[in-house]
Amino acid sequence: MQRDPSAVVLVVAGGDTVDPALAERIGPVGHVIAADSGLHVADELGFTVDVVVGDFDSADPAALARDGLEIERHPRAKDQTDIVLALDRALDVGADSVVVVSGGGGRLDHALANLLVLAAPRYAAMCVRALIGDAEVTVVRDRHTMTGEPGSVVSLFAIDGPAHGVVTDGLRYPLRDEMLEPLSSRGVSNELAAPRATVALDDGVLLVVRPGGERRDSRAEDRSTTDEEVPA
Repeated sequence: MQRDPSAVVLVVAGGDTVDPALAERIGPVGHVIAADSGLHVADELGFTVDVVVGDFDSADPAALARDGLEIERHPRAKDQTDIVLALDRALDVGADSVVVVSGGGGRLDHALANLLVLAAPRYAAMCVRALIGDAEVTVVRDRHTMTGEPGSVVSLFAIDGPAHGVVTDGLRYPLRDEMLEPLSSRGVSNELAAPRATVALDDGVLLVVRPGGERRDSRAEDRSTTDEEVPA
């Protein structure tokens, strides 16, 4: 894949086999970080990995020995998942925008932890999006614009406290300067009512989840973060 130094940093996690066509949804890539066996997923997508991080309990040792690959090795008994290590590395290289890619599958507790950590305050300076199998998850701290086929499912989840001043446009069930509580199902199973929709909020953090299963163009056109971190 051609590199663009001004483009996103790609973080590739392990998981099930991915469709190579997924690479088309990622866009230009400037730097590729693999989390352990994400090295093999990156190969399936046609990306050349710059650095691989993790405890290497699942990556093929022969693949790790390839020329030009930087290895950041961590002990197996560690406090962070490999995805956290990869996101921290993205911070270290000065990423403004990160796309996390995974084929999905694996342990439910790991999957849940990795979804929640995307919205951690430490990553507030980066625009963070995840492509997990057919699904797409975007961390929204300010405003998010999406395009796709009307009827496509969109769910909104408040993370780490209430999301205040939530306004949507182009969704079937609109929100007008409202609050979404964490640990609530109110934002589940909304839908695109138009080919283009926006979600905005005044304060807080949302996970905008598009579970997939429909034919759609889901690449975000406008994602931004606030300068302030969300209190822990």
